Amino acid sequence: MTFLTRDKLKQILGDLSEQELEQQTDIDLNLKKIGLIDPQTFKGLTSLQLLNLGRNQLSSLDPQTFNGLTSLM
Repeated sequence: MTFLTRDKLKQILGDLSEQELEQQTDIDLNLKKIGLIDPQTFKGLTSLQLLNLGRNQLSSLDPQTFNGLTSLM
């Protein structure tokens, strides 16, 4: 599982598959104070099964944000 340190990310912009995470199955973004996620962020992460976005400051998500995440539970 990929854990990002307890930072204030605030925004996730761009395509995470470009960050060599394409084979990642679990990503924990819990408690990061994220308020915005770009709709292309998770594009190409077809192996992703678990994504924890809990306890952030997200008020809305674009309906396209999780398109293509066919393995997500």
